[in-house]
Amino acid sequence: MIVIFACCVFLFARLGVPPLFALPLSAGVTGAVTWAGLRFATTIGEGFAHFVLPTGETTPYEHQFSREDALAARGDIAGALESLEAVIGSTPITAQTGINVRIRAAELHMGPGGDPQRAAALFREIQRYPAVASAQDIYVSNRLIDLLLGPLKQPSRALVELRRIADRYPSSNAATHARTAIVRIKREIESGE
Repeated sequence: MIVIFACCVFLFARLGVPPLFALPLSAGVTGAVTWAGLRFATTIGEGFAHFVLPTGETTPYEHQFSREDALAARGDIAGALESLEAVIGSTPITAQTGINVRIRAAELHMGPGGDPQRAAALFREIQRYPAVASAQDIYVSNRLIDLLLGPLKQPSRALVELRRIADRYPSSNAATHARTAIVRIKREIESGE
């Protein structure tokens, strides 16, 4: 600080500023430089502290589903579903974890020991979320179609979902496959299969 003050006094003297004005000007510049330096150091220090000791505000927790995966791997589908349903109850669909947990639960409900009706309800809940990514929407819609054509035995409802994909993503591969499936399923319905 003294060095900055002395440099300012010397500079103002060389510029021909009278000493009566040079001393207060030097004090003002010294104060401003000191304040800026401290501010910069504080900002750097806080940034380093957040890097070394993250608070969780910048890196929010994302559920990894390791417990549920372990339960399912041991054959405890009911326990895994119970745990997933608890996470669903506490996680809004607006978070990415909210979408992922619903997909995981629906997938388990599609298998043995699950409830296909609940799986369909979870897939529809994801479809209704306006900010769902297109890839997730297409995946969820296809899994719902699998349920409707399989255990739920509702091929006419599957046609509605296929039309939804074809209309919503008209130039995608998913739409091309959906249009092909619509023709095939209509034929199967007409022939009574």
